[in-house]
Amino acid sequence: MTTYPSSRPGPGGPSPSAPGGLGDYRLQHTVEKEFRLDADRSGSVLRLTVVGTIDYDTEPLFADAVACHLHEAKTRASDLVAEVWLDFAGLEHCDSAGLAALISVHRWTTAADMGLRLVNEPVFLQRLLTLTGLAEYLAGSTGTSERFMRR
Repeated sequence: MTTYPSSRPGPGGPSPSAPGGLGDYRLQHTVEKEFRLDADRSGSVLRLTVVGTIDYDTEPLFADAVACHLHEAKTRASDLVAEVWLDFAGLEHCDSAGLAALISVHRWTTAADMGLRLVNEPVFLQRLLTLTGLAEYLAGSTGTSERFMRR
């Protein structure tokens, strides 16, 4: 849960005689954002399903969770992961911080010699990826331009 201070005065406006003036009467707006990353292994594929929002507030959670799963996948010598699928079926919102996180994930999977596929991207994410030029960049990480999407 993240709390954002508002610059508007509280009910009734600021009291001229109140100590501290306007600062004592600021409203608090609380925003709750859902974020979850579910992991599922099937053979040499690690599927990471994103649920909720990837934005400025949740990007560190997303990046840390992906990094932990990639580290675990890389250190298991008996069962190596060859490809990571990022499944966006549950994605509700993504901003520039989320896009930056996707670039980081691409770098990490490339460094670990793993393929990366984006799966089930919502239309808004497809648009963001296309407008920023990231669609081709991220699709190229699998060695092909093939992209999977459930419609």
